[in-house]
Amino acid sequence: MNIAACPAEVSRGRVIAEQQYGFVDGGKLTARQEKFVEHCALSGNATEAARLAGYAEKSAKVMACRLTKDNRIAARIASRRAENAAKFEITKEEVIAGILSAIEMALEQQNPAAMISGLVQIGKLCGFYEPEVRRIELSGSAERLQAKFAAMSDDELLELAARSSHRGLI
Repeated sequence: MNIAACPAEVSRGRVIAEQQYGFVDGGKLTARQEKFVEHCALSGNATEAARLAGYAEKSAKVMACRLTKDNRIAARIASRRAENAAKFEITKEEVIAGILSAIEMALEQQNPAAMISGLVQIGKLCGFYEPEVRRIELSGSAERLQAKFAAMSDDELLELAARSSHRGLI
């Protein structure tokens, strides 16, 4: 039987998947997800947090990725980090100042690996390793050209491509 054709089977499959991966509806997190949030908020290492929360060693990296993409969990991690910062009475600037002190000590001890590690940590705190987002907008003429290509048949497009390749345009 085609599962997609049977809503009861689809619903049952969704429930099984939610139970298997620990996801529940309604915004409430499971106990394992809460453990993940705690460990991730403290260490910043999602894969290690997944292991410590009880997810299987083999799937910890995948689960960490899935969990951090869940908006409820991401919001809870951010909230816990803010709570931890308030509890420890420390600011980002103080953390960076401490790392800079450690980098200076590493420089005096001629320990380049420790210096690089400190710089990487500062880079992470400053968001230098976040993915770069680029937005490309088409001008009016490009939009018209795109519409013209969309209206062409496959044969017309192949003929145009062949002519363009002979001219050295492609």
